[in-house]
Amino acid sequence: MYLKRFITSVTLLMMALNGHADPLFNPCITIWGSWGYEKSEDSPVLYDTTISGTPPTVACVNDSVSVSITRSTLSGTATRYDTSPCQLKDTKTMTPTVTTSWSVSGVTAHRQTSLPGDQPSASFVPSTPGTATVTFTTTASTTDPSWDDISTATHSIVIVQLGDISFSKSPVRAGDPTTATATILPSGRTVNYMLPDDQDKLGCSIDSSSGVITTTADRGGTLRVRAYDSELGSEECYKEASVTIVSIRGLIPSPGILCAGHTPPDTATVTATVEPAGRSLVWSLPVAHGCSIAGDNYGSSAVITAGSEGGEITIRATDAELPECFAEVKMWVVKIYDPTKSPDGLSAMQASNCVVGATVIAYSPVLDWTIQGEKLGCDIERLSPTTARVTAGTIAGEITVRGTYPGYPDCYIEQKIAVVK
Repeated sequence: MYLKRFITSVTLLMMALNGHADPLFNPCITIWGSWGYEKSEDSPVLYDTTISGTPPTVACVNDSVSVSITRSTLSGTATRYDTSPCQLKDTKTMTPTVTTSWSVSGVTAHRQTSLPGDQPSASFVPSTPGTATVTFTTTASTTDPSWDDISTATHSIVIVQLGDISFSKSPVRAGDPTTATATILPSGRTVNYMLPDDQDKLGCSIDSSSGVITTTADRGGTLRVRAYDSELGSEECYKEASVTIVSIRGLIPSPGILCAGHTPPDTATVTATVEPAGRSLVWSLPVAHGCSIAGDNYGSSAVITAGSEGGEITIRATDAELPECFAEVKMWVVKIYDPTKSPDGLSAMQASNCVVGATVIAYSPVLDWTIQGEKLGCDIERLSPTTARVTAGTIAGEITVRGTYPGYPDCYIEQKIAVVK
């Protein structure tokens, strides 16, 4: 400072010697009371901020997203000049303190890196869909705010969210199609569909574009479906839901027929194979012929009770929630009635014959004829599916003739024939 004032004094003295002694007309003299410096208009940018690497351009809601920057030092030096025509030059160099902060806009996000101070990388978890804009702000600060520098860098990421999957039918009857549909945000993105491999696919398939599921008629259960963003892929951004496929099949009556007119009434238990297990069934008899369903109407089995009529009945098991899903089995109620014999008795002296018979209502009206108990020397042989001839022996008495439905020893009719001498 003393050097500058010395130079100025010399300058003023020289100007006075040259006839310019009035300081009011000397530009250098005007500086004497208002000496100062100003930042050059061309002072350089101190730092440059750029996005580094290959950050993601699309990500899924609730995924962790990371973005980093690179900071480049351009200059940390500024030059100042005085304001007088003397153009006295003063150069000063300062080293700034450099920090970077970042923010996310456009979506709701949870910051995973939130430590104070310098943050040249960003890590966050978005919770809403949209376009997330990550902004980095690098500030180079000195003791003189007029020398500070601020540079920014931004990066945009599309945040994708898949909505819940719905089905056109659920539960759905085995063999019928159903369609999976999922919404996606932002709108306009493509959803694809698949059946994950880590399950029993029950013989089903799915169209990856339309979401149409093709089921098989003889398999039921729970099928898991995945909807995913086509760009991010099936393992990155997806939603899953399950559809219930109902199969009722394999109705089996035991025994295989009922016999009408018994006391107590004849019964049979009918059991169904139901998938998935545990579903409620409603049992009915669309064709009953006097039969009824005894006991609880729900469950995988039912008890059928015969009446006094014969004929073929229809037993139906229907899913309680899905009325179009049912299975049926037909079963015969055999009725043997109206026994006949001609003549009314037998003669042991003449070895006479008697023809016995009965009316049979059955799928195959056939009777097996036998003599029960003491035969008294008599013999019996079939004449037709429902008749037989009894030949008398030599012993008098009474025999019991039985006509039995083949394979079902409890379904029969009997009559007594006298053998006389």
